[in-house]
Formats: sequence, structure tokens, C-alpha cells
Amino acid sequence: MCIMSELDAQGLWIHRKHEALAQFFGGCPTAVAHAKAHTARTIAIFSSDLRRTGGPYLLGPDFSAADILFVHCCNWAENIGWGEAWTTALREDDADMQALSSYLGRCRSRAAYQRTQAKKIAESAGK
Repeated sequence: MCIMSELDAQGLWIHRKHEALAQFFGGCPTAVAHAKAHTARTIAIFSSDLRRTGGPYLLGPDFSAADILFVHCCNWAENIGWGEAWTTALREDDADMQALSSYLGRCRSRAAYQRTQAKKIAESAGK
């Protein structure tokens, strides 16, 4: 629920609504700035938990729907330029963000994720 309500709805959707779709909903840079900060804080909590528990996934040893949703939100954040904390983690001394970076690599290297990405690329090439 935290991923859906805090990351997706209170962070990323606010960006989508008030920046990417501003022509329909009205632009609100202050709301977008707060949403970005909220997203960063929420992802930092998940990152700390991943480091503390050692993962390998959010709910322990087994990959779950929570991981699918969390990776989706992290991908979305990266696509809008909000992923700098974990995309630069390997160059910095931030164990939590390094744990997140490793986690994302682990999830993205799964065969199902790779097949999905290949399908998305093929579909967008066919448009």
C-alpha cells in the first residue's frame, strides 16, 4: 500500500498531473517540488530497509508483486530525472542507495523483466 499510495499517487502522479499534463490539470511547480522530495524520502526508507534486511527482495527471499510495483515506480522516477540518488550511488559512499541500486539490478536482470522490456521496445519500434 505504501508503494501505491506514497510513491505512485503522492509522488509520481503529482508530477505527471502538474508537469507532464499541466495543459489539462494546471501546472503547479511547488506541488511537483514537494512530490519530488516526498518521493525521495519514501524511496530512501525502502532503500534503508533493503540494506538493513539484506533483501534480496522487498518481502524477503521471494520476488513478489511488491517488487514489480516498486521497480515500476523507480523506473518512472528515473525516466523523469528523479533517480539521481541511486543511479550515482556507486560513485558515492551511500550504503542505502547502493543497496537500492543492487536491488534494481537484481530485479531488472530477471528473465521476465528482460522479456517485458524487449516486448516494449519491439512494440514502440512498430508504431
